[in-house]
Amino acid sequence: MRMHNREMTKAAVQPGTAQDTDTSTFTPHKVRVVGTHQSPPRTLIRERASVFSLRSAIGRKRLRESTPVIGNDLPVLLVPGLFSGDYSMTPLSNFLKAAGFAPARSGIKLNIGCTSELVDQLGERADELVQESGSRIAVVGWSRGGSLARLVAAARPDLIGGIVSITSPQVNPFAVNPSVAAQVNRLLRLHEAGFSGVMSADCVAGRCANRMLELLAQPMPSNVSYYSIYSRTDGIVDWRACLDPSAQLIEVKGTHLGIGKEPAVLEHVANCLAPLAETAMVRAH
Repeated sequence: MRMHNREMTKAAVQPGTAQDTDTSTFTPHKVRVVGTHQSPPRTLIRERASVFSLRSAIGRKRLRESTPVIGNDLPVLLVPGLFSGDYSMTPLSNFLKAAGFAPARSGIKLNIGCTSELVDQLGERADELVQESGSRIAVVGWSRGGSLARLVAAARPDLIGGIVSITSPQVNPFAVNPSVAAQVNRLLRLHEAGFSGVMSADCVAGRCANRMLELLAQPMPSNVSYYSIYSRTDGIVDWRACLDPSAQLIEVKGTHLGIGKEPAVLEHVANCLAPLAETAMVRAH
């Protein structure tokens, strides 16, 4: 039986404050995220090495030169992962542009902010693109970016025609390596110290978290296509957390930190988006 998102999140946030739905008992200074995905050291070494892969760079160049133009200028909003910014989506953006799509930046310089605020920001960005193009758009997100894409699509299906998430822990947002959880906990402490623009304890165990978990638990609207790309060799996110029952699942080989640059993955993304570009499905209502 698949555990509900909310139940798994409670298990991954200690010492249990996520169980308090009454915000009067909420104690943010006690909240601590616990990563549940353990990876052997060699896997983490492979993750770091994959960030600078010459083989992938050569493969992407060849793919751009040989890919057919199938995008029909479909707007595609690209959403980066945790601790990354729009710059990290450049390889995918370049490929999609070569394939005839119209990739667009999210405006996220560093993905460390409040989840709810980011969803609202992406909704506004999607609305801008719809107004410009006259049609619903597609959204592609990597890691946390894929979770944000799913949240935006659930909240604004009038704007989104389809999404593709890449190694995104949709079923359990905290099924991540403990090293990532430690970085998230540092963000929580920074917010407590008065730093703005970073996620707070409310994002993992308060009203913001509850709102987002409710959206994640909702089935994807029937008029929004949804693909989830995952890898069993992911050293950062537990691949099982990417198996969203609402999604069409695509298994690939690759690391979490390098998968968004892999030629095979880029090709999968284009193929997922092609039906949206070919039909009237994405036109604004």
